[in-house]
Amino acid sequence: MKNKLKTEKDWIPFNQAWGMQYKNAKHILSYLNTYPGVLNTLKLGEIHNPDNLDDAQNEWIWLCSKFENPIEIEFFRPYWISLEVDSYDYFMDISDENYPIFEIHFFFYEPYRWYKKFISKDIRELLLAPDTGLNLRTILDKNNRIRWEQVDEFFRERRRLGYEGKILVEPVSKSELLVDDTETARGKLEKRGSIIKMCEVTSMIAGLLPYELRIELKNIEYKYGRPEESTEKVKIIRDLVFLLRESGLRRVKRYRIEFLDSKRGFLEYEDESSVLHHSDKKILNAFKEGF
Repeated sequence: MKNKLKTEKDWIPFNQAWGMQYKNAKHILSYLNTYPGVLNTLKLGEIHNPDNLDDAQNEWIWLCSKFENPIEIEFFRPYWISLEVDSYDYFMDISDENYPIFEIHFFFYEPYRWYKKFISKDIRELLLAPDTGLNLRTILDKNNRIRWEQVDEFFRERRRLGYEGKILVEPVSKSELLVDDTETARGKLEKRGSIIKMCEVTSMIAGLLPYELRIELKNIEYKYGRPEESTEKVKIIRDLVFLLRESGLRRVKRYRIEFLDSKRGFLEYEDESSVLHHSDKKILNAFKEGF
């Protein structure tokens, strides 16, 4: 067996540690393959059968040994059994006596992470469903709600880290600043003394100010949806940029910030127009050049 020879040093300890559970997994796959209705409800494609599982498991063990990213090393385990023939989306965990089945997902925002969406936490639910009449859809719906609650918690953690300055906040881009984000788009700016007026801009316009500039967010209103809970945590421009991106910068209808350094002015944004007043000419000129 080609893959087995490739992973002999890992395959032997795997069998020593999980041999009995691995045999059970083969029996489970045999049963599942006889229940196409169950597989269809679970939205599983073609799953492995006992005859081809060794090759697939060898390949998975080898792949686990090659992970270099700490996120992947911490998450993935060689004692997971990949279920589908053509993908690594669904697994069975044979280290758990209930042989749970889960789907893996990636959280695409800092702090990045892999996480599990459980399909069934007890394999007996699936194996006995055709005989007991158990409604698998009810179980799937419950586990789906749990998954989204988990994602909400990830976003809460992200917001906490963001306001602590532990999430990188990139400089604003042209596509974020202008209502029309095509290559030829141009916003409009007019400067008179200590006041700059802009139009055809998004709420992200404040991101042209120095990120460490101390501010107070006096108010913010959205076109739809609930107000954000953490506006009082906005202390500097970087925090505001983070909030606008988290909220959806094009969802913001209006806001007002005041500058705390010697009470030097304000910036107001409403419906694609903005007014900036600041007594420091260097800040005004840098803002204008950035625009």
